[in-house]
Amino acid sequence: MSGRPLRVTNVVTSFDTGGTERQFVTLGLGLEARGVDVRFGCFHASGRLREELDARAIPIREYPMRSLYSVRCLRQQIALARDLRNSGTDVMQAYNLYGNVFAIPAARLAGVPLVVAGIRDCGVYLTRWTRFVQRQICRLADLVIVNAQGIKDWLVEDGYDAERIVVIRNGINLTRFLSPEITAGRIRREFNIPPEAPLLTVVARLCPSKGLDDLVEAMAEVHAAVPDARLLIVGEQLVYDKGVLKSSQAYRTSLAARAEALGIGHRVIFTGFRRDIPEIQHEATLAVHPSRTEGVSNSVLESMASGAPVIATPVGGTPELIAHDRTGWLVPPERPSQLASAIRMMLADEDRRRRLGAAGREFVRDAFSISRMVRTTEEVYRDALRRRRAGRPIRNIVPTIGTGETASP
Repeated sequence: MSGRPLRVTNVVTSFDTGGTERQFVTLGLGLEARGVDVRFGCFHASGRLREELDARAIPIREYPMRSLYSVRCLRQQIALARDLRNSGTDVMQAYNLYGNVFAIPAARLAGVPLVVAGIRDCGVYLTRWTRFVQRQICRLADLVIVNAQGIKDWLVEDGYDAERIVVIRNGINLTRFLSPEITAGRIRREFNIPPEAPLLTVVARLCPSKGLDDLVEAMAEVHAAVPDARLLIVGEQLVYDKGVLKSSQAYRTSLAARAEALGIGHRVIFTGFRRDIPEIQHEATLAVHPSRTEGVSNSVLESMASGAPVIATPVGGTPELIAHDRTGWLVPPERPSQLASAIRMMLADEDRRRRLGAAGREFVRDAFSISRMVRTTEEVYRDALRRRRAGRPIRNIVPTIGTGETASP
């Protein structure tokens, strides 16, 4: 590496607007800005986030396939190994089940000095077989990088080596949320929401794991007590299909039908994809995140950075962001009535909303900047490579920059 930049290849599925996708693009852009030679390999070179990589001329190579269990996949793995070797890649990092299973064996075949697996949730969608496959594949990696202590704990319970797992928490563009360009009342005017009406927001992919059906059920109880309350559901209808995000209207259709059946169809608004999330969050009376599984939720972080009081479920890494009644409010997942009670309580208590919103904003500002995530990741890469060159084990790496304090007392 002497005299040339660090060379990093990320292997991902696509560039659609999921939380993991947003993070690996943000990380790639941040590393590139620090002089790292960054490139991407993917299954499908599609999605809204690709535009940001193209704008910086970051190379993208596509390895299309329909199944990991096919001759075509084997051929694509050989092609990836050849590209990794020819590019002189120092670090290959893959992301989540499909990326890990595809890329880690190819990186080993290519002799990449540092092979990194990325796991960003607690895998509730995995079968016993796919959990087994990923666990075996990750044993071929030098490190497993996760974005929450809760994920590390889950992996250790599942048989992973704790000494090879490093926690690096998400980073978000705090400037967009701490100092956004706001046109007062524009969002409410656009959706015909009166200035005095309580506005609940949720920003998420429209899929069952985000618990939006629980929120619609809760909203019916909230409506009975607070008839003017509105719910803004912000996001696209995207579901994972063999590791790739694909559009699907089925879940949104079912949510809309349920809202109509509950008599609140006129109070539930679906916005689709939006680029003005900071402005939406700044107009929110409450931000609600009823997920059934998470890693570290970008949407929770963004809501907190905006100063919106947050109600969320304590799944995945969320308890590392929200200390109950200190930086937000926690409600068990899949409990619509308890969620409704929490929403009604918060709507009736302006002082608590103000206190939790301010505390959440302060916490995120101090611990979840993009610069911290990028610098910590680069430090981990370079530390591991130094150990490799010195013939030392790549274990128990603890970043000196820090990865953010947890929200727990």
